[in-house]
Parts: sequence; C-alpha cells; structure tokens
Amino acid sequence: MGQGPFVKRNVVVGATTERRQSTHIDLVVPVVITGRDAAGQPFREATETISVSFHGAAVKTRKQIPIGTQLTVECPLAGTSGRGICVRVAELAPGQELHAIAVQLLMPSNVWGVRNPPADWQSHAAVIQQKAAPRTTPLISTASPVAKTQPPVAAPAPPTSPDLEQRSADLAESVMQLLRGQAAGILRESLKVYEERLKFLESGVEARIIQSAEKVISDAGTRVASQVEKSVDDAEVELAGLRRDLMEQLSARTERVIDAAEATLRAKLDALVAERLNPATAKPEIKDEGEEKK
Repeated sequence: MGQGPFVKRNVVVGATTERRQSTHIDLVVPVVITGRDAAGQPFREATETISVSFHGAAVKTRKQIPIGTQLTVECPLAGTSGRGICVRVAELAPGQELHAIAVQLLMPSNVWGVRNPPADWQSHAAVIQQKAAPRTTPLISTASPVAKTQPPVAAPAPPTSPDLEQRSADLAESVMQLLRGQAAGILRESLKVYEERLKFLESGVEARIIQSAEKVISDAGTRVASQVEKSVDDAEVELAGLRRDLMEQLSARTERVIDAAEATLRAKLDALVAERLNPATAKPEIKDEGEEKK
C-alpha cells in the first residue's frame, strides 16, 4: 500500500511520444519548471535537463508529477520559455531523490538555446515560421478598360502536409494525455480513500487485539494473585501447626526436666534430714594426713 499511481509509470504512453520527432541531444541545461504536483499543489523547481530535442526534453525533478500535467519550462541562460505536457515519468531509483520526466512542448522550439542545432531542428523551425507567417492576397487590377464579369472561383482547399498531420496527431495525443492524467488523479484519490479505510480497519483490529491482551493479562494476574493468596494461607496454617507442635514438645520436655529436678532435690533433702536426725549413722570425717602427724 501507499505506492500510488507512480509505481509503473516508466512505460510508453503512446506511439506518438515514443517516436522521436526530432534529434535528441544529451545536454545538461539549467531550467525552471512550474506547475502542479500530484497533490495539486503549485510548485516552482530549479533543476536541469538530461537530454533535449526540438519537441521537448527529459528533465530531472524531485516532485511527483502525473502524466498529462501541463508545465511551464524556463531556460534562464537563453531567456526563453515554453509550455509543455508531461508525457512520461520514470520510476524513482532506490536511494535517489531525483527521477526523470519527459516534457513535450506544445509549440516546438529551441527553448534550450542550443547553438548550431541539428538540421531537422532547423527544418522544423522553418516549417513553423512558414505556417506562422501571415498570408497576403494579391489585389485585383482595375486598370483594364474592359471589365469582364467572371464567375466566382471557389478557394482551393489548403494543402495538407506531413507536418500538419503530425501536429494533429500531437494535439490528439496531448488530449489523450490529459485524459490519462485525470484518470490517474481519480485512481490516486481512490487509492488514498482505500488506504485510509484500511488504516482505520487496521487500527480497529489493533485496538481489539490490545483489549483482548489486556483482558488475558488481567485474568492471569487475578489467577496468580488468588493462587499466591491461597499459598500464603496454606503456609500460615502449616506454620501455625508447626509452632503448636514445637510448643507442645517444649512443654513436655520442660515438665520432664522439672519433674526430674524435683525428684533429685527431694532425695537430697530427705538424705540431709535423715543425717541431721541420726548423727550416729553419719559418716566420719576423714582427716588429712598432715593433721594426723601433728
């Protein structure tokens, strides 16, 4: 998506534009092109030609210009200008900002200021000048003393020439190029509407996916939280049982120790009491050997 009608525009648009009407010269000439781009915005771009002919030129541009767009081409060095139609658009090469368009002049001329142009340029220019020259009609002489009335003679049909036929074909091709340009504009708008609709649908799908993911995450978090809470409760129960068991064991052991200590103490007390009551039964004290020698 998003390619528009400029993807496959390096094809030939017609037999007339493909046939070279005059010699092409590979020549770089600074020019200024003026017109409207594919978005309908007016522009004025300083650029240069790739090749020139008497009927047009190949021009570099960074603008997207549909086929059939009318342009004004100015040559500052020669001080000339001319109007033309974009008849071919080359596909933009990867990594480049400029691509080539073919501009066919509506009125062929040496707009590019080429010195010593080819012979066919000069012949085309001569034909155009001859056609543009005003025609003079000879005056009828009234010096004759005898005026004769003659029937009116029909004016002869203008002779057709190959150049006139070529001009007619060029004009027809220009009209066709304009129609193609309008069709390309309609197609471009339709593709734009389709792209906007597709983006809207994609955004809706993305929103639904995000909502589903959030719901899944929320459910998983709830389940994990419940499991953790249950585990904590189970651990607390187990710890309480273990504490109770330990306390019971400590209590039993303490009671046994206390009972044993009481029994021992009671036995000692009984022995002491018996010794005090019956001195005869008391054991004689053992004197130290040093005391006996004294």
